[in-house]
Amino acid sequence: MNATMTKQVKKATLATVTANHKVSHNTYRLCVESEKDLIESQPGQFVSILCNKLVVRRPFSVAFAQGNYFEIIYKVRGEGTKYIENLKKGAQINFIGPLGSAFCIENKKSLLIGGGVGIGPMMFLAQRFKGQNIPYTFLAGFHSNINTGLAGIPEAVLITDDGTSGKKGSIVDYIKEYIEKDKVEKIYTCGPEPVMKKASVIAEEMDICIEVAIERFFACSVGVCMGCSIDTKDVENPETLIKKRICKHGPVFDGRTIIWE
Repeated sequence: MNATMTKQVKKATLATVTANHKVSHNTYRLCVESEKDLIESQPGQFVSILCNKLVVRRPFSVAFAQGNYFEIIYKVRGEGTKYIENLKKGAQINFIGPLGSAFCIENKKSLLIGGGVGIGPMMFLAQRFKGQNIPYTFLAGFHSNINTGLAGIPEAVLITDDGTSGKKGSIVDYIKEYIEKDKVEKIYTCGPEPVMKKASVIAEEMDICIEVAIERFFACSVGVCMGCSIDTKDVENPETLIKKRICKHGPVFDGRTIIWE
């Protein structure tokens, strides 16, 4: 199982903000129209946005893309995302993308697991599954109340820590239940690393393929600086460690190959 590699678009492009909705506490959905099409963008890939005059761009997974229109889901964490939060309709952004590897879509009963801003790639993937009539279940986990309409995930099984939206508890508490109930053959996930780690452990125990999209801070976003290196292993030879760069070799990996911290 290999993540799909697609052509990289590394030239900076301008895009215009069409909407910037708050969907939950500190979490937003940014909608933009680019000067050029992102028709090659695939679920799992990301764009890298110039945030005001900060030296380092900020990476964001693509939550949806069609023609020259695309969306991201982001959480306000620092100066860069604070800048994006304040963007109004009509404002322009400077971005590079799509970048990175994509999920390998297969015609298998699938479980999509998205936590927090990790719902972005899962939303995009679900849209592709619908178009190809691939059966799937989408678990979306959040800390608290979420506006599903503004978030764009009306069909997801919602799970919140405090039970204010959907089911109550941690998303990891429901993984095995839905694998067994829906006879899942493959798992796709993006979100907090403890969630992806747990999902990968469960997948390995139950002999199910799993792909994870790792979201971390990237300095260069194009594989030059080595700042996003992680340790991976060969599934056939677990003692063999291989260092890979998330932005260049990922962000999508076989979850069974990751050395989780």
